[in-house]
This record gives sequence, C-alpha cells and structure tokens, in this order.
Amino acid sequence: MLGAFSNKCQHYAVVPEGLKNSVRAVLLSKLGGVLMTQFLSDFEELVKEPLNFKRLGFETLEAFLRAIPDTARYVDASVLKRHKAVDFKILRKVYCKQ
Repeated sequence: MLGAFSNKCQHYAVVPEGLKNSVRAVLLSKLGGVLMTQFLSDFEELVKEPLNFKRLGFETLEAFLRAIPDTARYVDASVLKRHKAVDFKILRKVYCKQ
C-alpha cells in the first residue's frame, strides 16, 4: 500500500531563492500575468539565461512552478501570476543585473 502511494509522490529539490526572485521578476514584467506558453521565452529574455528546471529535478515547467507556490500561482490553466507578497527590492536586483 505504501509503495503505491510513494509512486504517486514526486520528490522535489529545493528551488534556490535567487531563481525564485528571477521567476518573480518575470511574472511582474507582465501586468495581466504571463501565458504558460510564453513563460520560458520571457524568462530567458529578462534573465538572459534559460530556465533549466530539469536540472533541478523537475520533469515539466508546470511541476517546477507548482513547487514554488510562494512565488507563482496559476490564474487558470494557461496564465501565471506572481504570489501577492513581493519585495520590490528583489525585482530591482534582477533588473539591475541586465
């Protein structure tokens, strides 16, 4: 019984705070949220490097984003928005790296 349960659960690596800050910056860059289909390209455009969520142990972008509910939230199946609590100093740091 326990084996069946553990097969349905995924182990997720801890997402570094710096990466969460970059995700927040991307989500803040679009007023109405970011389309899932655009998220990776928006991330790469803003952060100047690709988001390699598979290297962190996530099979999909959706799994990665669902693992950081303190950072990103789904508005519906295709739109992401930032979590309400945002430190704008973090956003400034990400933008200033460019």
